[in-house]
Order: sequence, then C-alpha cells, then structure tokens
Amino acid sequence: MECWKVTVFVFFAGFSLGCGEGFKPVQGSGMLSSAQGPTAPVPIVEPPPEEPPPPAVPEILNWDDPVPAGVQAADCLENDLYNVCLVYKNPVFANGGSFSPRLTISNAKAADEAKIMQYGLKIPEDTTLSNKNFRIVAPRSLAKAENGSWKFPFAGDADQKLAQIQSFYWLNRQVSHFQERAGKFYWADTRAPVVVYQSQLSNNAYFDGRGITLGYSGSSSGRSLLAMDVTVAVHEAGHGNIAAATRGAGVGGNCASKNGCLGAIHEGGGDIHAFMIFGEVGIIGEYFVNSLDGLRAPGNAKERNLTARDYYQRAGGEIHDMGNVYASIWWEVYANAKAAGIEKDVEGLFIDHLSGLDARDTFTSAFEVIEAMANQSGREKFVDQFRQEYQRMEVDLP
Repeated sequence: MECWKVTVFVFFAGFSLGCGEGFKPVQGSGMLSSAQGPTAPVPIVEPPPEEPPPPAVPEILNWDDPVPAGVQAADCLENDLYNVCLVYKNPVFANGGSFSPRLTISNAKAADEAKIMQYGLKIPEDTTLSNKNFRIVAPRSLAKAENGSWKFPFAGDADQKLAQIQSFYWLNRQVSHFQERAGKFYWADTRAPVVVYQSQLSNNAYFDGRGITLGYSGSSSGRSLLAMDVTVAVHEAGHGNIAAATRGAGVGGNCASKNGCLGAIHEGGGDIHAFMIFGEVGIIGEYFVNSLDGLRAPGNAKERNLTARDYYQRAGGEIHDMGNVYASIWWEVYANAKAAGIEKDVEGLFIDHLSGLDARDTFTSAFEVIEAMANQSGREKFVDQFRQEYQRMEVDLP
C-alpha cells in the first residue's frame, strides 16, 4: 500500500505523520523552537505619580468688579500663592474659642496669627483701599502693599494695617455676596466712608446715615479692634443697606410693644446680613465679647426659648434687644432652608422685602410685606414657615 508522509501544524507546533507512526514533533519547526524556549514577560513599569496641581487661588484684579470668596489655607502666611491673609469672621470664631486674656495687638503671638489668619487671596499690589462702594479712613495712614505683600501682622499693628484690609475686603465681599445671590445690594456704589478705628469709641460701632465708624471692645489696658470682628462691620453695613432700601428711614427710638418697630427691624436686619454671610451659626460678635456665645445669638438654644414679650419686658423695648426677635425669626427660616440647600431663595426674599418697609412698620406689618414679596417672587413656600416662627416668638400676626 502506498504510504504518504504529511507534516501537520497544530497551534504553530509542527508534527510529522508517517505510516504506522503517531504524532511526533518536528525539530526546529513552528514559531518557537525548543532551543529558544518561551520569551520572558516584559515587566510593567508604573509611571511616577503626578504632582497634584496647586490650589486655585481666588484673585481680585479690580476692586470695582465682583469680589470673590477666599479660601481656607492653613499655610497662608508661609505660602507665596497668597499675598493677603485675613481672618474669617473674627478671631474668636477662627480660633474655635475665647482667648485668655482677650486677644489684642499688644499680646498676640505668632502662633495666634498662624491659627486665625488662614483666609487667603491674591489682591492687586496697588490697592488703594477705596472703590465705588467704600473708602477706608485710617487714624494715621492708609495701608499699602509692602514688597507686593499685604500680609500684615496682627501683633503690634499700631497703624491698623490688617484692620484696614480686613474691613475693606469683607465689606466689599458683602456687597458682592448679595448682588450674586439676591440680585442687589441697595447701599452699593456710594463710596461710603469706613473709619476703621475711633480710639474714643468704647464697646461700640455705628452707622451714621452716611458711613461706618468702628471702635473697640475691652478696656484701655486691652483693646480688641472691632474692625477685626467682621460681623460688626457687616451689621453696620446692613444698616446702610436697610436705610437705602427704605429711602432713608432711620432707626428711631424704643419700640412701643412686643410687636416691634422699624428700629428693631433695623437692628435685627443688620444681624441677619451677618448671619447670611457667615451661615455656620446664628451668632455674631464673638470677638466683641471674647466668647463663642457671641454678642447676639438667636441661634443659641437658650435665646431661642425667649419670646417677643420676654425681650420687650427685660429691656423696655430697647431696639437692639428687640432686634433679636426679628433676627431669630429670619434665622430659623434661613437655617431650615440652608439644611435643604435652598437658602439662596431666603436671601433673595430678605433683600427684596427691605424695599417694602418704611418708618411706620412693626414686626406685624412686616409679615404682610414678607408674604406679598414671597407670593410675587415664587417663594410662597416660605410663608407658612414665617407664620410658624411668628407664632413661636408670640408676635401678633396681621
């Protein structure tokens, strides 16, 4: 019988098939010979990790443009990305507690500065502390950049350089905040004077119908500059905003009843401006009194339990005390909205309702303004919450 010899390749390995023979490898055939053996695997080399990009630094190019929020930077004072390091809200809040003794320019230490001066930005070197909204008035001389830097120390700041840039930035940030979130700030574009330190003004600050004057708290042996407590300056600018919105309606005297008066709305409204800029807690003036309990604190549980009648009886209708009533009502609505992520709507309603007030208004009539503005602007969902807060505070509804 005729025999054929066939070579068959299976999976690239050669085998010879002859008569009476099984499969046997053909030496040297196929992709790999027995002499070469299998190729060793090529090791995978991981590329080195990329350096994280530097943090974005908020920058102000022109003070007449919207002023951005800064960023918290623990290394602000040492980091050249920032040329100014401010205090967020006030030194006591930034410190997370009071100082013993109270923090002043005379006793501040480098460790204090490093802990509280962590709010970083980049601002123009040629800043003049004057723009379309505000102009700083300093007791001695206006602060200027030093070698391109605005990082002034807290300690030994006898010329209030840090206080000047602290006030100028935060007051302009307040204007931008409400313009961005509420569409307007009535007291913008006035070049209002801001006196950052009046040495004869003890435990006080005020809005005089034209501008702001800031004093100090404490005593002559240990003065805390109120310009460093931004909630004070923002409160006073809140007075300016309310006055502009109400066509110049002033603060006036004490309230005649638990239902308040425009003066109490003015005072409470000033606080509300600060609560909406610094929305963590319903407390302002921590540095003023060197305590996290603050100067006024409707966000505190013990204050929340007081009613309009309690406030009226304990101080005879004094407008600052009565202002707590209006601030407490708005704070509760704002805090609930913030928890739901819709606080911007409450900020807009607050700014809108100011233009509907006048010198004759009380808390009771202000409710009608709130309700009308809410219904006109599609924010009617808040009306029932305001009604509940009015009832909690035992203010008469219309």
